[in-house]
Amino acid sequence: MSFNIQINNKSLKVFTALLLERINKLKQQIEAQKAEIDSKQNDLNEAEGLLKQLSQFSSFIEDDDSAVSNSDISTTYRHLYAYDDSKPTVAEYNKSWTWEAKMKYILKESGRPMGTADVVKRIMEIEPYLTDRAAIVGSVSATFSIKSKPGKSFIVVGKNERNETIYDLADNNVLSVLRISTLGA
Repeated sequence: MSFNIQINNKSLKVFTALLLERINKLKQQIEAQKAEIDSKQNDLNEAEGLLKQLSQFSSFIEDDDSAVSNSDISTTYRHLYAYDDSKPTVAEYNKSWTWEAKMKYILKESGRPMGTADVVKRIMEIEPYLTDRAAIVGSVSATFSIKSKPGKSFIVVGKNERNETIYDLADNNVLSVLRISTLGA
């Protein structure tokens, strides 16, 4: 049994056009599926980031009490100065604040003096999308340096075991003038 197929030029052009149209529709479907996969991957990445942030926050809460009690400067400081136990919540934090406002929030939230490294760590926990640690350290250090002059927002409390300068809010306590001399003794 044999078939004799005759294809003329017009039939070949119609068949080719139909075939190209089908190929283009398949390409569009593939592109749409790729976009959907990318969207789902972004959702998955966001969920993983939130899970990591939640885990870090849980660790921070668990470690916070032991870190405070193990720090000489914080222990001394807590004995000398009473802090208000009502701490602001992370919901009150605003990512559009200035560095100074963010640093004030973190010092108030912690209820204790902190060094640049601890402030940077906390900012990055609250704002995990800030990934350039060196830039954050530079901004926080510069802000502490500029804003720890007399009459400004922060005061130098002393040094920690890493020889890092420790800062506190200038208006945290009426005894703030005594902090440096008391802790340096």
